Amino acid sequence: PYSERPSPTRLLRRSPRALSTPRALTDFQLDELTHRLTGRITRLLRTELRLDRERIGRLRDPRH
Repeated sequence: PYSERPSPTRLLRRSPRALSTPRALTDFQLDELTHRLTGRITRLLRTELRLDRERIGRLRDPRH
């Protein structure tokens, strides 16, 4: 989603301890983390839902 990727030096301007505390993250870092996690979590949820439909014998999702 983002074309701009933060450089490693930009992310490591703060101490490593500061990066490990969520309250110390910048808005940009939080936004980037959210976008990275959303894609992975969405993919995992879709896969799990598809497997559940296969288990019960309904390959199509009637909601779509």
